[in-house]
Amino acid sequence: ILNTGDIEYVVNYIKDNEDCIYYNNVKNIKNLKSIDENTLRLELYNPDSFVEYNLIFPIAKNDAIGTGKYKFEDNCLKYNNSYWKENEPKITTINIKLYDNMEQIYNDFKNGKIDVINTKKNEYKSILGKYGFNKKEYQGRNYIYFEFNNIEKEVKQAVFYAINKKQIIYKVYDGNYLDVDFPIDLSSWLFSDEIFYKYDIEKAIQILENNNWKYYNDFWIKEDKKLILKVLVESTDKINNEIAYILKEQLSKIGIYVNIEKVSKNLYNYYLKNKNYDIIIKTKYIGLSPDISSFFENGSIFESIYKSSSDRELISLYKNLQYNYNLDVPFIILCCGKQTLIYSDKIYGNIIPNWYYAFYDIENWKKIEKNTWQNKNLIYNISKQVFTNLKNILTIAF
Repeated sequence: ILNTGDIEYVVNYIKDNEDCIYYNNVKNIKNLKSIDENTLRLELYNPDSFVEYNLIFPIAKNDAIGTGKYKFEDNCLKYNNSYWKENEPKITTINIKLYDNMEQIYNDFKNGKIDVINTKKNEYKSILGKYGFNKKEYQGRNYIYFEFNNIEKEVKQAVFYAINKKQIIYKVYDGNYLDVDFPIDLSSWLFSDEIFYKYDIEKAIQILENNNWKYYNDFWIKEDKKLILKVLVESTDKINNEIAYILKEQLSKIGIYVNIEKVSKNLYNYYLKNKNYDIIIKTKYIGLSPDISSFFENGSIFESIYKSSSDRELISLYKNLQYNYNLDVPFIILCCGKQTLIYSDKIYGNIIPNWYYAFYDIENWKKIEKNTWQNKNLIYNISKQVFTNLKNILTIAF
């Protein structure tokens, strides 16, 4: 049986190993002390209302199995009967199958050799057809966004209204990304849907006119200043180049001139460091914590969030954060990644994948064979690279 001493052991082990995949989860922990077998004292370097989101790694020591639902045994995952939450699992074994290419994965899925596929791509639509399987799409954690530098607020607001995000997602990503407005999971308890920017060319023009911009000789002009936006892209980045040219075309519809500056990687990094751009296209992968301070240059606005001690207060603070985002527009979220969980029509249950755990409640899924409910082995495919990471996780857990 695991106790608080085991937790102290694992946290200190991770803190001493910067190469560990969980190192960032514990780097803000100044001290962790086991008081007794049921009590821990946690001390942080800096206040963090979301510390519990970082404490999600498995706990084990050399002579313990761990705290996970499944244990790695005989080259497969078997249900851990010592799991802290008493439950009678429907799925007792998960077989892992390794593949070098997606073609073989889809072939084996069609032939019933695989029960579940988790993918980021849309190619399954043309390969698997429409029948014999079910699917659930869910939001990923990689965001594509436009970051501004020293641009008037009304110009950023006009740009927001002028961008047809759905068109960019369709043309560049073949519809394989989700149109979202803010870098928080749509199902998060902190998400507010009070984002009021939707594609509207007339509103974009009206905002400029209401703020003393005059359209003259093919340019918007204010106090003798022409509105010309420089979009910085790395010359070898094909996707961002494509996004930049679509952006240029869309903004031209409201009369904003865009100059796309394509530069080498070294020059790109130099310009980025010295803020030599008006708009830049960025990608950011966020963790499980609702902490999105990395999107904002003004970190001071998060001080009250980090110090908050109640959920009600956090909800209010995040609602206010999104309200100020609407007003100031420090960046524009274009889209975020989309994952798809594909599963056999023989699989039933509470299948609700999310960006924390694609296989949520997997132990209670059911697999039916010949019209009879049975505790069947669930076969899941995973790439060799991902499997290597998974083995590492399981080694730490078990």
